[in-house]
Formats: sequence, structure tokens, C-alpha cells
Amino acid sequence: MAKKPTIVDVARVSGVSKSTVSRVLQGEDAVVADETRRQVEAAMASIGYSRNAVAGSLRTNQTFMVMLLLPSIDNPFWPAVTHGLQDALAASGYAVVLAISNYQLGQERAYLQMARRNRFDALAINPAQIPPEEVAALGLPTVVLGLRRSYSGFDMVGSDSYVGTLEALEYLHTMGHRRIGFVWGSEGSSRSRMRAFTDFH
Repeated sequence: MAKKPTIVDVARVSGVSKSTVSRVLQGEDAVVADETRRQVEAAMASIGYSRNAVAGSLRTNQTFMVMLLLPSIDNPFWPAVTHGLQDALAASGYAVVLAISNYQLGQERAYLQMARRNRFDALAINPAQIPPEEVAALGLPTVVLGLRRSYSGFDMVGSDSYVGTLEALEYLHTMGHRRIGFVWGSEGSSRSRMRAFTDFH
């Protein structure tokens, strides 16, 4: 079996030092001339060198992995969010790891510990059962998906289900509809919509 090319091989082929190759791999463009960087990149391509991401993460303390933790993927809203997050992060070289908790506190905790153990760089979470202090204790940059009062100390992105439901009800009312029903989903996802439905009536 052929031996994998190493950073030493890249240095030899490109005619530069091992430390220069290392700087190119770490993206230290400010201290490496453009021509030298192109030489190193050409050498890597010619011998089939690929960077060891695990070893690199130990040096830089970055894994370029972000966990997306959701309670379910059944709602068609979440695949669109997943695609959007993945597309946005891929442009910066990050990968998204999807985890589904099935609304179970134990699974949420297990996935969060996995994110810590595997040194994930960040977390995007739509929390189901996990309390905010446990998420904060991870020490990871975190974005909460969905508007949650108890998570007010976190960066948060979400839609206002209460206002959206009121606007939908008002529209139906202006169209002349008076017997409007409400289909109850899971408690966590439907509570604000039910409150809007009740307040409207």
C-alpha cells in the first residue's frame, strides 16, 4: 500500500521549508508570499497531499464542525433551515453535523456532550427539553433557533408564531370566515399559536 504524502514531501516538491508549508496550511497568508503559496498548493495537488484535519484541529483548536441539534426533522420547515445553514457555513469551510433528539432530554444531553467531546466549534439548537444553563455550560458559541424567553441570554433566530397566527386569523376573518378551527400539534410547537387563537376569539 502506497504511503500517504506528508508535509515533508510537500516541502521537498515545492522547494520550501516545512514551516512555510505549515503556514500555508494554516492560512497565514499575511506571512507567505503569493507566489510561494501557489508553489505549495501546486505541490500538494501534484502529489495528492490532503491535510490531516484531526491533527490540524489539535494545533488550531478548530474542527470546522458545527452541530445542528433539532427535536425532529419531520416538520418540512427544518430541512429548509438545515440546507440554509449548511450552505452558509460551507462557504467558510465548515461542515454541519445533524443530530435529532426526538424531544428526549436524555438524547439532547448526549448530543451536547458529543459536541463538547469532539470539540465542535459551535452549536445551533432548537431546544426541546434541555434547560438553558446546561447549554451555556458547554461554553460553545450557540445560536438558538426559535424564540424562547428562557434563552434570552443567547443569540436567537426565529419567527413570531403568535403574531403570524393572529395575522392569519385576521385575514380569514376579513374573508368572511367565522367558524375557524385549530389543529393542535406537539405542545412545544403549538402553544403560542393556540394562545393567539384563544386571544383572537
